[in-house]
Amino acid sequence: MKHSNGARRAFLRQSMSVCVLALLSGSPAEGIPAGRGKASGNRASAIVSISIDDYPALAHAGGSVLLTLGELPFLERCGNGQSRIYLTRVRNDEFAAVTARCTHDGCCIGPYNPVSRSYTCPCHESEFDAYGAVLADPANEPLASYPVVFDGAKTLRIDIPGLRTDISARAPTRSKLGRCHPNPVRQIARIDFEIAEPGHLVLELFSVQGLLVATLHDSYLQPGRYVVSCRCGHLTPGPYFYRLRSSSGFSATKNMLIQA
Repeated sequence: MKHSNGARRAFLRQSMSVCVLALLSGSPAEGIPAGRGKASGNRASAIVSISIDDYPALAHAGGSVLLTLGELPFLERCGNGQSRIYLTRVRNDEFAAVTARCTHDGCCIGPYNPVSRSYTCPCHESEFDAYGAVLADPANEPLASYPVVFDGAKTLRIDIPGLRTDISARAPTRSKLGRCHPNPVRQIARIDFEIAEPGHLVLELFSVQGLLVATLHDSYLQPGRYVVSCRCGHLTPGPYFYRLRSSSGFSATKNMLIQA
């Protein structure tokens, strides 16, 4: 089914702006930031993928946005138990991501100030730079920071290492796409899937008319069990379907319902 570019852009404006991929089991996590210790055993990890087009503030150096990722068990929380990170464009080709949780007393830090190039915690006035380093006490530990990969155009990927998980490290014997939880969904949709063979995985969400609404994940993955968490509170209520396909030949589709 064909759709005009204008219609597609209008529909995408309603689509999910933040997606999180959590590795539930499989190989030890890679990409642990320097100074945070070596990866050992199995760890839950997240990949947050966003487009600069969805966040005008990131179009220029000094711009910053607060990303609310829901109640992720492996990410520090502040403010109603939500997992939040600040993403700042430090320079034209450099971005920094830090937790919004102050290391002093757990408050949510204030927004990034491009003039002072710092974050300030409203509770006790601790200050941090764009990378999370302490600029002013009473905080004496830096904010947790996460690697950001920029493709040089519009797409950003934030890698968030998480905690150890007790789920078996054995790879699945067959690939499968799980159900959406909850279903119907109002705010956060969680979709799990298992991969038995390494390959490039693409998970996409479509309207019932067959229009591509959002690409929930698009990268090469090792065998393991994964869950994608995405915000969908801004989507038009109604039926949708999501499709997982792999370069190894696996493909599966399931339905989901979004309610107001």
